Amino acid sequence: NSIMHIHGKQRENDESDQELMSTLQGYLLKTLGYKALDILLNNELLYSQLNLPGKNTDKKQDAKNFAESRTSTERSWIMENVIKRKSVASGLKQLIFALKSRDSEKFIEAFHTASSVCSLRLKKIDNKKLRNLVFNIRRAMMEKLKNEHNPTLILQYVVLVLHSQASGGLMHMPSKHIPKLLTLLESRLSQDAMNKVKRYGELLNTLGESAYDKKGDHAESSSNSDQLDEKVESGKLQKLRSVAKRFGISRDSIETLLEEDFDDEDLLDLNEDDLVDCGIPSKQAKLIVKAVEGLDDDAGSDEEEAAESSKQDKYAPLKKELAQLTLDLKAIGANPKAAIVG
Repeated sequence: NSIMHIHGKQRENDESDQELMSTLQGYLLKTLGYKALDILLNNELLYSQLNLPGKNTDKKQDAKNFAESRTSTERSWIMENVIKRKSVASGLKQLIFALKSRDSEKFIEAFHTASSVCSLRLKKIDNKKLRNLVFNIRRAMMEKLKNEHNPTLILQYVVLVLHSQASGGLMHMPSKHIPKLLTLLESRLSQDAMNKVKRYGELLNTLGESAYDKKGDHAESSSNSDQLDEKVESGKLQKLRSVAKRFGISRDSIETLLEEDFDDEDLLDLNEDDLVDCGIPSKQAKLIVKAVEGLDDDAGSDEEEAAESSKQDKYAPLKKELAQLTLDLKAIGANPKAAIVG
């Protein structure tokens, strides 16, 4: 529906649109789908009066953390030790199977069944509440954009806000698919806004990890930048990103970790299955686990530091351009209506 609103209701979705829709549906199941599963599992855990191994938490606190995400190990423990009713076990197993199949229709059917046997009522949202929800989420993204310093997230927020303004809907997608969404918006954005957003993406691709250098030129003060960067990523994630190339870890994998907002403790506890559940390929998951294990002992060689310093000097003009475009994109995101045409 969101894609049709952008194209116009008269036009059918073409092959490239269908490919994008399929990708987004898979991502929804991988993220929000597992969040829905965790809510059902947390519901059963709460009423069982049991605690996960090593977690003696207050039940009142558990009730507040109803939507807390679970690792694959925790999900398995709950299924094996908490779920006693056959109808509930069957419903949840069907839901897990539907999630692994990445079939959205099977998931919706299985989720309705699982919710019913878990005694959770699903309430249909009316159009007015849906419009208010979309508006509030868009405003929340605009607020986050004001104080954001991570270039990838700045680009992501701006494109998602523009899409929401143009379509009246929302997209839930990983940053690696933002260029596809930007292409979709091309006929709805002013030429100036499109040129700036496209150029920003080109600079990110050219600069690579150099775009994330805290010592780069920002319009805001460096002290505020450091504080915000610490909120965006943990210390170990910063170290992991600096050694990613050496270990063969892809940028997509790093971006996925950033989107999951892991802290240092999360990274140390993650195993390969947890990473695969986040959508990271199995081979990449093994490399990440290996890299995380050696972070504290790996200080990097003098040669690598010298090469990195030389690269920073070469990229200085591009980083200056990126800093100016960062201000331009934040201005576009603060007033998306002005960037929309047609």
